[in-house]
Amino acid sequence: MLCKQQKPSLNSKELIIFDYIDIINCIYVNDFLQLPDSAYPTCHSFKRDDPLPHFYIGDKLGKLHLVDSNKFELVKTYEAGHQKAVQGVFHTLGSVLTCSKDGTMKILEPSLGLNELASYKVESAELTGASY
Repeated sequence: MLCKQQKPSLNSKELIIFDYIDIINCIYVNDFLQLPDSAYPTCHSFKRDDPLPHFYIGDKLGKLHLVDSNKFELVKTYEAGHQKAVQGVFHTLGSVLTCSKDGTMKILEPSLGLNELASYKVESAELTGASY
């Protein structure tokens, strides 16, 4: 349990899931997830009503991580085809959309292979987010 007066001793490479038990004073930490390759999370796509128990995390190295949300375990890490940090990720049952600081947007097939369906490149700007 972390209270308002306590500072957690965490590094920027850890993703923490919190349960808000006592909103005013304290929160309970459910679990920690360490990303591989000295990466840190830059974005995530999580849907509470998703029928599949998973979510995606984008990182500063341009990779995408699939996490089992029931066990809070890393299932697989993907080379998403980005040269810079993934700034946005959004998933549905039919696609996974990512955008990156390298100016690319990828539409991927939501399978364990995560095959690329389409890619778009913006030459004059970074892509810093996406909405679907």
